[in-house]
Amino acid sequence: MKFNKIRLLGHLGKDPISFKSKNDLLIVRFSIATNEGYGSHKKKKTLWHEIVAFGKTAELALKLLKKGSKVFLEGKLNYNVYEDKDGKKRSKACIILEQFLLIHSKKE
Repeated sequence: MKFNKIRLLGHLGKDPISFKSKNDLLIVRFSIATNEGYGSHKKKKTLWHEIVAFGKTAELALKLLKKGSKVFLEGKLNYNVYEDKDGKKRSKACIILEQFLLIHSKKE
């Protein structure tokens, strides 16, 4: 059995950006910050996660999400392999968005 599933709860760092693929498919990118406590003093550590959405999911993300939005999301981990300016192979992790839930505070 293969299983690749990630669930995160965090806040968007910036407004999502969108562009079209060569096949005219909508692609949306954004990042979210998650926090975790560690140690006896519970210091917070912020982690940033790159999120990519396609098609209908991308349309919804672009319409509903903005900088500061709190979101619970589910997706799968993916690695993009590329060559840097020196010709070295690098990889960058991102999460392919499958579904999300916008979390509203009482103020909103």
